[in-house]
Amino acid sequence: MQFLNPVFLFGLFAASIPLILHLLNLRKLKTIEFSTLSFLKELQKTKIRRLKIKQIILLILRTLIILFTVLAFARPAIKGTIPGFVSYAKTSTAIILDNSLSMDVSDAYGNRFNQAKNNVHAILASLKEADEAAIIPASGLDITNKYEMTRNFTLLKEELSQIKISAGRANLEHALLLATNLMNKSNNLNKEIYIISDCQRNNFDSQFKDSLKILTKGISLYILPVGNKSNSDIHNNSLDSIELVTQIFETNKPIDINFHVSNSSNKDSKGIVSTLLFNKNRVAQRAIDIPASNSRSFPVTAIPTSAGVYKAEIDLENDALELDNHRYFGFIIPEKPKVLVFGQESKLDYLIAAIRYKISDSYCNVDLAPPANISTSNLNNYELVILATGPYTKADFTKIAQYIKTGGSALIFADETTNAEVFILAMKDLGLDDIKNLYFSDKSPASFSELDKVNRIFEGVFRGSTEKKEIAESPKIIRAMPTSSGQHLIDIPGGAFLTELTYGDGKILYCAVPPTLTWSSLPLTGIFPTLIYRAIIILSAKDNLGFVAEVNQPFTLKLPRVFAAGGNFKIIEPDGIESYKQAIKMPSGAIIPFEPFIKPGVYIVVNSAGKAVTTISVNIPNSESKLIFMSKSELIERFKLRSDKGLNIEYIEDAQSISKSINRARTGTELWQFLLILTLIAAIAEMFVSRSGKAETYDK
Repeated sequence: MQFLNPVFLFGLFAASIPLILHLLNLRKLKTIEFSTLSFLKELQKTKIRRLKIKQIILLILRTLIILFTVLAFARPAIKGTIPGFVSYAKTSTAIILDNSLSMDVSDAYGNRFNQAKNNVHAILASLKEADEAAIIPASGLDITNKYEMTRNFTLLKEELSQIKISAGRANLEHALLLATNLMNKSNNLNKEIYIISDCQRNNFDSQFKDSLKILTKGISLYILPVGNKSNSDIHNNSLDSIELVTQIFETNKPIDINFHVSNSSNKDSKGIVSTLLFNKNRVAQRAIDIPASNSRSFPVTAIPTSAGVYKAEIDLENDALELDNHRYFGFIIPEKPKVLVFGQESKLDYLIAAIRYKISDSYCNVDLAPPANISTSNLNNYELVILATGPYTKADFTKIAQYIKTGGSALIFADETTNAEVFILAMKDLGLDDIKNLYFSDKSPASFSELDKVNRIFEGVFRGSTEKKEIAESPKIIRAMPTSSGQHLIDIPGGAFLTELTYGDGKILYCAVPPTLTWSSLPLTGIFPTLIYRAIIILSAKDNLGFVAEVNQPFTLKLPRVFAAGGNFKIIEPDGIESYKQAIKMPSGAIIPFEPFIKPGVYIVVNSAGKAVTTISVNIPNSESKLIFMSKSELIERFKLRSDKGLNIEYIEDAQSISKSINRARTGTELWQFLLILTLIAAIAEMFVSRSGKAETYDK
């Protein structure tokens, strides 16, 4: 037995009132002897004894009236039935509906999500007028929705019709917590939670690992598997990931891409057509084969023909699941970067020639300025600053350091015209330690000892072997200022000839000789123009821009300080809808918090100046494509681990038996009607006993 309104049990203290009054009345009685009436004592002994018995009976009846009334308001209820009374107890029902991507599969019985909705309708049809229910979608849970119980089943059916397949995964654990909270608030005898799902294994493997109890005693849990009766193998291929192999994005230069595909069925997939699209235009296509229950990676190449933002995707032929046949990625082909070169113009002939040897491609815009102009130049107007020839002052290096720290990039050459001590200390402040002044003879000049051919700055330059020991054309070096810091791209005896490193949010490429013929023959080598060209392309590009996120998961975008100015960013969604978000400024830059994404696709982030600064590629979780499901025994065991002992768990395999299982569980009786009848009987009995007592007193 349980009490549905236990707070009224405090009223049981009122049952002591008749007893207290009775005892107080006894204390008020006084015995007075009358000698003339003493002979009546023997005559009245029997009547007096009978009167006392009636008073005790009245005391008991009045106590029972209070007791039965209080218990009736407390609504005691029992499982089972009592003949002559209603054999149905009020019910609270929470229905967890799996609307994750895997439910969009069709089998011999039709679309599985539609099957699940039919099961919900069957449960709602079994409810009585006084019952209450709630429907909780397992994917894309609305955190602003309190999911309260309602007796308006018409409203629930309308809510059910509005629930659609989500592109994300099911969060059954969170849904169960919400359902349990609703049950704990309920005063009804029957408390039911229904889980209608395809019982995909990935949901349980990722969520039901610990032993924290979610389901409490007194709740009945019903598991309604969808698709368990289908014997057909579901043929599904899925795009799991995309890797951009190319690290330097340029107009009219090929971009190499690897995409990963899985076949989760028991049948080989042959001749599946895959398509690469840039901004909805098909740019490449190939047929692929994937063995049964296996995965493969495939390369594809395409050429972007203009600068700007590219919303790209790879598509597969349609199969069991449509959404996992598309995967999105974004990248930005930068506009011609603005480069500011500081140096004495008479010494910049070789450098300018190297920059402009690809002038037909117009890959950058170059401004020249003497070193004395560093203090008055607005460096933030440029993607890259090149320190070619000096002299430079300590104040010049301080300004350059601040520019790099906030997201700028610099190509720094060693300089013979700047005070060596000033130069070395300035480089040390930037993270270039142990710079040495090395001299070599004309007869025995230094040359490259190692070259990192696989680094992106040399991407596509060397064919065949990538062994560092196989040195490319090397200049003759008679003087250098090598360092031991950073990532060494080219080494010479004594340290790094060319090294790269980061400083704050910015990037530095340091060369141990100037771009003149005073220290080396570097400007005369074939590697020099390539080195300058690649350095400009790489240093002017912004790293860590091009983010990935998952549907239905919260996301925080982190931007470097160079993009933090302005604070207000425009967000362009995949379908072109625009909205604005205010960035939160941080010491390291800015962050933009996003609510969970609902739509997959490429989102573009545009700053207050109207420049696209990054893309966010939102995709479905690839785990939803793995159509592997839990067995009955596995499911029950998983739920037992998260439940109190004694919890009723029932697995309903046949959808036709839903009504029978529900009715069997809901049999029970509330005793308040029975107690009201007892109260009425006790009141009538008290009235008759009271009247008969008064009559006897009058006769006496």
